[in-house]
Amino acid sequence: MAQPLNPETGAQAPPSATVSRTRRISIVWLIPLVAALIGGWLAYKAVTEQGPMVAISFKTAGGVKAGQTKVKYKDVEVGEVMKVELSRDLKEVIVSARLDKDTLPHLTTATRFWVERPRITLQGISGLGTLTAGVHIAMDPSEKGDPSLSFDGLEQPPLVTQGDEGALFVLNAETLESLSVGSPVTRRQIQVGQVVGYELAPDDRGVKIHIFIESPHHREVRTETRFWVSSGVELKLTADGFDVKTQSVASLIVGAVAFETPDSLHPSGPAPENAAFELFSSREAVANREFVEKEQYVLYFQGSVRGLSVGAPVEFRGIRIGQVTDVNLQLNVETYRFDIPVMVEIEPGRIEILDGDLPAPDNGGVIGQLIEKGLRGQLKTGSLLTGQLFVDLDFKKEAKPMAMVRQGDFWVIPTVPTSMDVLANRLKDFLAQIETWPIEELGADVGEAVKSLKTIMASDDLRQSVAHIEKTLADLEGAARRLNRNLIPEASGVVRKAGDLVEKNAPLYLDLKQLLQEVSAAARAVRSTADYLGRHPESLIRGK
Repeated sequence: MAQPLNPETGAQAPPSATVSRTRRISIVWLIPLVAALIGGWLAYKAVTEQGPMVAISFKTAGGVKAGQTKVKYKDVEVGEVMKVELSRDLKEVIVSARLDKDTLPHLTTATRFWVERPRITLQGISGLGTLTAGVHIAMDPSEKGDPSLSFDGLEQPPLVTQGDEGALFVLNAETLESLSVGSPVTRRQIQVGQVVGYELAPDDRGVKIHIFIESPHHREVRTETRFWVSSGVELKLTADGFDVKTQSVASLIVGAVAFETPDSLHPSGPAPENAAFELFSSREAVANREFVEKEQYVLYFQGSVRGLSVGAPVEFRGIRIGQVTDVNLQLNVETYRFDIPVMVEIEPGRIEILDGDLPAPDNGGVIGQLIEKGLRGQLKTGSLLTGQLFVDLDFKKEAKPMAMVRQGDFWVIPTVPTSMDVLANRLKDFLAQIETWPIEELGADVGEAVKSLKTIMASDDLRQSVAHIEKTLADLEGAARRLNRNLIPEASGVVRKAGDLVEKNAPLYLDLKQLLQEVSAAARAVRSTADYLGRHPESLIRGK
């Protein structure tokens, strides 16, 4: 491009200089920028990696301090207490704790917290480590339930934590018996679990007891498993005497629960967790367990029922099939006859029916069919020591066939008298027969006969007859003696002479020997008869 001319000189003007300003960022500003970036990164990292803040409420918080007390799981630190304050109503202590980020998935409504401190209980001593390290808040995390950041702290450590392998079950009982939290659960007297809690049933008619059985023993709990209270001392009277069984010292102090799975033809699989079972008061009660299906009957007795009480067993050939539920006394005003109706409760499930089904209770049930075959009820003594009675059902041969009758709302089981009543009735009948005898007439006849006999004995003719008989007997006795003295020696001499003529084994010798023996026997008989007649001459008239 040509330069413009200078108007004054006419020459080209010199080129003009152009000045431009360049803006640069000073290096000094890099330092705060980097610091801001680092601070922002640290803040972001702190916010994203910060664990959750939880609020735990306790009734008391002795020894818990903000900034010092730790939150631990299996003695590993997972958080720290940040603040301790009272609730608005001043009834609880709210402990705010910051936990690690990794604990967030395990903070649910099933997670539990408690203050770990030294404790002395009947089950033992725990928390001794806090004597030197101080108290801490223990955590039992769980993934069950809904997410939560607010919790109610436990006043006592749980007996079972989430890491324990096993299963929980529920026992239904009328009362708590001697059990408490921590009471052992045993199988064949080996502890395999413990009681972890209890509460009243929703209908307020019993108690629900929660137990935990450790692995692998929880697999032995099946539908047919039976639980009973095994604490205390069991005293039983048997045919061999008293049978005394005692449990361990711990069971005597805190109680115990035992269980056993009986052998079954069709065993079931392991029971599901939280399955409910009935808790029996003793092992004997397990054998006499009640069935759900029950049938009501009534029996009428006329004799004394002293010793029969409510709860007495109803047995069939020694096997318990029910119990007595009520004993009453009824009076018929028209006949003034007293009857004692005894209400019984029979469990038909105890009778195993083969090749068929149980008859309907509307037709008298299986008992109605058995009564047609001769089944009857009878009171028997269960114990000679206590005099307790029980109702025995059995077939009676002398029972006449009869159909079961219904009186009111109940079927009636016919009865037979007791053995003592039968004996008393027979004795009463015998005495009644004796009263009908003509005792006075018989006595008079016997008296007349005695007088006649005395008259005959005092007569002279009888005396002369007796004297003649005595003389005759004396002559017979003398003849027998002479026969014994003369005949036998002479016969012996003859035999000796004959023995010289014949051999000892000859027939003649043997016949003579037998003859002598018979003669000797005849002589002894005559002598015995003579002696007897000499002592009892009247036997010739009256006989021996």
